[in-house]
Order: sequence, then C-alpha cells, then structure tokens
Amino acid sequence: MKRLIILALAALGCAAVFAFPAGAVEGDASPACADIVAGGAAYDNTTTPSTLNVFAEYGARACGPQTLLVFDDSTSSTPFLVVIQHPDGSNRIEWSVSLTGHDDGLVCVVVQDRVDRAPDSSCVEVAPGLPPGLPFN
Repeated sequence: MKRLIILALAALGCAAVFAFPAGAVEGDASPACADIVAGGAAYDNTTTPSTLNVFAEYGARACGPQTLLVFDDSTSSTPFLVVIQHPDGSNRIEWSVSLTGHDDGLVCVVVQDRVDRAPDSSCVEVAPGLPPGLPFN
C-alpha cells in the first residue's frame, strides 16, 4: 500500500511537470506570471568591459527562472552568453552583464522562460549609441 501511494504521488508530480509547456511560444502566454509583456535593452561601452542592461516585465509577478540569451548578431544560432535570473517577487526582472570582447560591436538579445520569449521571433539588436530601452514584447 505504501509503495502504491508513493507511485501515485510520483505519477502526479510527473503529470504536473509535463502539464506546463516546456517550450517558449510566440504571443501571449499563460499563466500571466510567465507572459513577457514589455522589455528593453541598452548597451553601454563607456565602461570596461562593456555592460548590457536588459529588463523584462511580466503580466503578473514573475514565476520561475527567466533566461537572458545574448547572441553575436541576429544571424547567430548559438548564444555566447546565457544568464538565468530568478524572480524576486515583482513583475520585473533586470539583468546587468559584462560583455568582455564586445566593446565596439553589436549584440542581439532574447529573454525567455518556459512558455514565452521576447521578442516573439529573432532577437533585439543592441549596439552602443542606440537609445536605451529598445522595446520588445
């Protein structure tokens, strides 16, 4: 009987994990805590090393880890930097990362969680001198 209860709980846990979609999707996401509704990025090359500041806002208090992916440009298929940020109880998550080796260039950013990504396709190109807060959602 004890073994049967443990097996039932394990099956229920697996069902709960697989019921939450594992891939990022385009457009509005559900639940609201995983729906990226706004965001932006700014590239500062006046510091050494350069700094990339990114923010993402969610439809509710952010839930689960959020991932910032930084690519060399919009044609790159593999990010050179991946930073995972855990929510602090607010509906906004911010990243500030050093970009060693990218002092004068262009980078492309994506923010994603388990059910949404921003921007919905491709990435947001960010370069020194562009106005801060390039919007994406």
